[in-house]
Amino acid sequence: MKRLVAALVLSLSLPGAALACGDGNCGKDKKAGCPIPAGTTGAADALPAGTRATLAITGMKCGACAEKVKATITGVAGVKGAVVDSATGKATVSYDEKATSADKLVAAINADGHFSAKVEG
Repeated sequence: MKRLVAALVLSLSLPGAALACGDGNCGKDKKAGCPIPAGTTGAADALPAGTRATLAITGMKCGACAEKVKATITGVAGVKGAVVDSATGKATVSYDEKATSADKLVAAINADGHFSAKVEG
């Protein structure tokens, strides 16, 4: 039972850490630092089939930023999956082109106000 509670507490604390970043303070406070190191949220070759877009995203400084951007992208109707890499500043997205578009994905990210996106290529 203690392990179950510990696992639940840990799983609930990670999303909060992911949302803590991207508030404009990321990387500015050297003592606090970013909650999750720079990196990727998965592998692009593991994305489900669909239309693919690569987005260039500025403003990401750590893995928490990548998680926040991924949550924004996957919240768009028609998105099948996304991989976001804060180290390269890129996101690869698989989506249903009948339900959404790369421009709608960019608009969703830009609407957040913390990051700036554009379609790459």
